[in-house]
Amino acid sequence: MPNFISEDQIERALVQKLQHLHGFDSLDCYTEDPEDLHDGSGRANKRDVILVDRVKEAAVRLNPDIPPKAIDDALEKLLDRRQAMSLVAANQDIYNLLRDGIPVEFANAKGQRQEDRVYLINFNEPDKNRYLAVTQLWIKGERGFRRPDVLLCINGIPLVFIELKNSKVKLKTAFDDNLTNYKKDIPQLFLTNAFCVLSNAIETKVGSITAEWEHFFDWLRADDEKEKIDRDEIKEKGTSLEGVIAGLFPRQRLLDYVENFVLYYKDNQKIIAQNHQFIGVNRAYDTFLYRKERERGVTFLFSFFSWRQPLHTILEPTSLNCRAQGISPIGLIDNPGRTCLEVQLCLLQSANDLPFIPPASFDFNGEALGAAIKYEIDLCSGLGTPKITLRVRKAQTLPAENIFQHEGLPTRPANRVAFQFIQ
Repeated sequence: MPNFISEDQIERALVQKLQHLHGFDSLDCYTEDPEDLHDGSGRANKRDVILVDRVKEAAVRLNPDIPPKAIDDALEKLLDRRQAMSLVAANQDIYNLLRDGIPVEFANAKGQRQEDRVYLINFNEPDKNRYLAVTQLWIKGERGFRRPDVLLCINGIPLVFIELKNSKVKLKTAFDDNLTNYKKDIPQLFLTNAFCVLSNAIETKVGSITAEWEHFFDWLRADDEKEKIDRDEIKEKGTSLEGVIAGLFPRQRLLDYVENFVLYYKDNQKIIAQNHQFIGVNRAYDTFLYRKERERGVTFLFSFFSWRQPLHTILEPTSLNCRAQGISPIGLIDNPGRTCLEVQLCLLQSANDLPFIPPASFDFNGEALGAAIKYEIDLCSGLGTPKITLRVRKAQTLPAENIFQHEGLPTRPANRVAFQFIQ
């Protein structure tokens, strides 16, 4: 075991690394009197958790063609307390606004009604955002005040909740005594939350706002899911938080994770990708981007995938608001209640056929989207059994009708595709 590491030591080390390695600003909001509004946050009410002045500055800067009145309308939608909604429903509602933009209407220069969206986070250009680590912020709830250790904000919006314990306290205490109670006492803090981090230096866990303790997971690898990890050494040195700092908190990775690795299931579950899933999908996506330079027989298509999702929901368009066009899968499921950890696509061929990829496009929230299907032909056998890694990725999608022309691929009848789901 390491020497005693206090909460304050962990917090200071975390904030310093966020500043020096990832360009975060820091704001210490501690005041002796919880009611004191002069804490540097700029809030007018201690119940508030969104730093409105910073959000508005970002909204104006990121949306230069949107009139001020429309910006105010968008912020009003963001700041609505959603008291009639469950926590997870409200979280999903705000997540969609942050990810896809807040719809607004206004009169353009010609006096015509125009529809547009106000974006509060620029997911494509990380340096266009402002990153802030807020420490010791008093928040007023129905039963008094609570003070989270660290909140990571992008453009004034708290997206990451971090609760710290000293190295002698079992980490589960942070879940039982802090996170669980905070969700009851100050639920407004979690309306915008993307994910939560719990750490006592010896052990660090990541999870969503709906995850039970047993579903919180380690994040020990930054770049390679096969990297060898010496867990005993991590515990001995108290460096478990390093994996999260290096693997999740760089600006581009944090934005990528928030934008592309979050899923809501039914009305009560928020699912986020684990360490190996995040690394693996991004590796496959990078292979797609640099496929020509690497001169490998790798082809990619676009589609949608979610982690640890009950299999039947993949086939239910209403569950994911996702419609598959032109695909007739066969041999699909023998147990719809199973959970898939990965999916494989088996490309069938006759004796004389070459491997093929059928045409496929997905409509997700009314928008043609894409994500990488890794398909590598085994030249020896003539047919690969590729692992699929799928993700939503707006910036690199191709129109469905242009995918095959772009890749120069032959197409075959879609009903010759079988999806094999691996436990």
